[in-house]
Amino acid sequence: MEHPERAQSERLLYRPAEAADRLAMSLSRLYELMAAGEIRSVACGRSRRVPAEALSEFVSVLEAKAGKADANENETDDRRSER
Repeated sequence: MEHPERAQSERLLYRPAEAADRLAMSLSRLYELMAAGEIRSVACGRSRRVPAEALSEFVSVLEAKAGKADANENETDDRRSER
């Protein structure tokens, strides 16, 4: 049962389809990431739920990877300009 006083962004757990929507990815891709351990999920009876915190952690990891890729790209560009 949804509580009217709690905004959607304050939810603690999401169904996989809802989590996929929040991450703008397909449901099958979300299940692949869950199976690979890249997105945490918890058992809720016979169902799986994705903690809101797990979505934030996944996005943070993606941002960190993007930052490293940008840094590596800048180093490569610097080396090329030195030649």
